[in-house]
Amino acid sequence: MSLPVGERRKLRAMQRATASADPGLAARFAIFNRLSRQEDMPRTERLKAREVRRRKWTERVIVAYLISRPDTLLVSYLRIALCPDGGEPGSRGASPSPW
Repeated sequence: MSLPVGERRKLRAMQRATASADPGLAARFAIFNRLSRQEDMPRTERLKAREVRRRKWTERVIVAYLISRPDTLLVSYLRIALCPDGGEPGSRGASPSPW
């Protein structure tokens, strides 16, 4: 299976970041890869092309909406910045009501 250039670039960047964070990880992954080479991928791990397309479409719709509505993006940013626990402004860390 061939990946688009952008996906390959992202994977290489993740590989470099992971290798610098944990130098022994590459050796452990090579051992795991050698031991599991003959096994089929579990069905629960497989992604169907339709699911991938749907996720990409959803991401594009959300980004397009946020770009078209900068006020919504600003309000969302301020809410996250001012209330990182999800509570109302001024709640001083109280959890939001489940009702």
